[in-house]
Amino acid sequence: MPRNLSAKGWSAKQAGVTPFSGLERLWYGTPEATRRTAAGLAGGAGGLIHEPLDEEDTW
Repeated sequence: MPRNLSAKGWSAKQAGVTPFSGLERLWYGTPEATRRTAAGLAGGAGGLIHEPLDEEDTW
């Protein structure tokens, strides 16, 4: 801001902005592609873990 204006800076508190918690910062700060990759890996791992536990079905 130019020095001749009375504004001394920007304040989230004065603007009424609520800061994110730690997990929210992690979620919203992570790129979409990274989140999708992590979700795919977690889903694949869940499928691999579930398969040996499923004793009713056989190949």
